[in-house]
Amino acid sequence: MRCGGAVGLLPSAPLPTFELTLYLATTVGCHLYSFYELFKLSRIYEKNLDTEFGFEKGFFIWGFKKDPTDFEWSFWTEWVKKLLMWTLLGHIIISQVTNAFFPKFRTWLLMMYGMLACFITVGYKGLAVILLHLVISFTVAQLRVPALSWICSVLLLYSLQMDSLGKMKKCWYETENEYFLLLFCLALCNLRYTSFSLEYCWHRVYPQSRCMSFCWLLAYVFYYPIFHNGPIICYDDFNNQMRRILTSVPRMDHMCLLLGVVRIFFWWWLTESLLHFMYIHAIQHQETILESASYWILGGLAFAHTMFFYLKYLLLYGIPSIIMYLDGIEPPRLPRCTSSLYSFTGTWREFDVGLHRWLVRFWKGQHFHSAFMMFNIDELERCCPSYLYSMAIQANDILEEYKKSKKILKEIRKAKRRHEVALANDMKLNPGGFHKYIKKIVWDKIGPLGSTMCGIVY
Repeated sequence: MRCGGAVGLLPSAPLPTFELTLYLATTVGCHLYSFYELFKLSRIYEKNLDTEFGFEKGFFIWGFKKDPTDFEWSFWTEWVKKLLMWTLLGHIIISQVTNAFFPKFRTWLLMMYGMLACFITVGYKGLAVILLHLVISFTVAQLRVPALSWICSVLLLYSLQMDSLGKMKKCWYETENEYFLLLFCLALCNLRYTSFSLEYCWHRVYPQSRCMSFCWLLAYVFYYPIFHNGPIICYDDFNNQMRRILTSVPRMDHMCLLLGVVRIFFWWWLTESLLHFMYIHAIQHQETILESASYWILGGLAFAHTMFFYLKYLLLYGIPSIIMYLDGIEPPRLPRCTSSLYSFTGTWREFDVGLHRWLVRFWKGQHFHSAFMMFNIDELERCCPSYLYSMAIQANDILEEYKKSKKILKEIRKAKRRHEVALANDMKLNPGGFHKYIKKIVWDKIGPLGSTMCGIVY
């Protein structure tokens, strides 16, 4: 095995088992000790933190209280207990029944159930807003201009931040959590109808024949397991997998399914235990506690936050992934453990795989940069808001830099070729062994040279 796969580097040998065991024991020991110190600190300040943040009654028999100050975890656990558990269970039942008796109508029955579940969770006004966003996005996509679809999606996303619309939507609900649920759904729907619209624009020839009608947009957006919180799946992946003929879950996969359910319960217990034993979210808001804490406690606090974030999204994505697996759809990979990630690039690619795929396909690729080039820059300045105009200018600059870098690379290759030819010509007078070595390099790099090129004949 060679380091980095590069030719000519020295082979790398695996570390001895004793050394690996020592490193593992040291790492686990340091983590456990820092967690122990953090646990003792939580016990010392438990009463003060409880007075300020209002801890919840825990479920452990020895009476530990629960830290509820992480908004996202408290928000979703409350909704799961209140309603989402039953709506997800209803999706599983509808999916299995239609799979067994009405496989041809499975997609449309799941779409209808998704709309019904949306009506139950966010109300008829919330459902109407989502449908309005879909109609606007689909109408703009009929022009088949990617830039217009991007502008439409950005404006619809910006509408979620408008105070006047926000106040109006808050009046529809009794609690603030119901309004936040609608915002979560609209934000996730924005990613999905953006994916559909751009795919519609790129497939210019008979998009209806590729299952890109408005009904397929509804089926994609209202696919219920990923409706509220993800994971993100691009329209092409969803469409291709939904059209497969799957009648049931294979028998050989039932053990994997059961193991997945057991893992979900284990992750949930571990996450809740973390909130009961170590009050990491409440402590981070107390500057006096942080200033007096030791380095062991600060290190344990930082590591506990990363592990809690990992476990939280492992559950938020793990439950929909199991349901998608039951439906015959392959979900994106679950987040990778943060302890095994040592670079920001790896974290970005491996933690939220679905979002990474979406960004690579629709944002980082040349499709986004070239979309705005279909317009005249002066026309964009007149008809678009300032931030959209600046986005188009930036896309134009990136495209120009890409073209310049291509030209520079081409010139570098030409100069390298001329240099190799000149070097081979100079070395012709050298001793035979070295000359043969140079000839081999020239042959491998630029091919055989005729007598008209530097006088070298092969």
